[in-house]
Amino acid sequence: MIRAGQGAGEFGDADADEVALLLSALLDGLAVQATLNDPAVGRERMLRCALEMAESLLDCELGAAAYETAAGGGSEAAKHAARETVPHLADTELRRELE
Repeated sequence: MIRAGQGAGEFGDADADEVALLLSALLDGLAVQATLNDPAVGRERMLRCALEMAESLLDCELGAAAYETAAGGGSEAAKHAARETVPHLADTELRRELE
């Protein structure tokens, strides 16, 4: 995905493997805190942090500021954007609904 974005001119020319590793590590760490219901790290904060980091590493705009604004109201559009940005969250939400 990173290389495709770079090829399309949407992302900067950062090392794609390094960016993927850094973003994976960030999400893994924050996901543990969010899953354990750490009040300081909710899902919205986790996604905002990940989007901001990706924007910084890839020299692009992914809408972190817009997501934060929309997520504050809990709009369906923001939830949809989050699911599209981080697809595994949709699976997590579905599992919670089934439990």
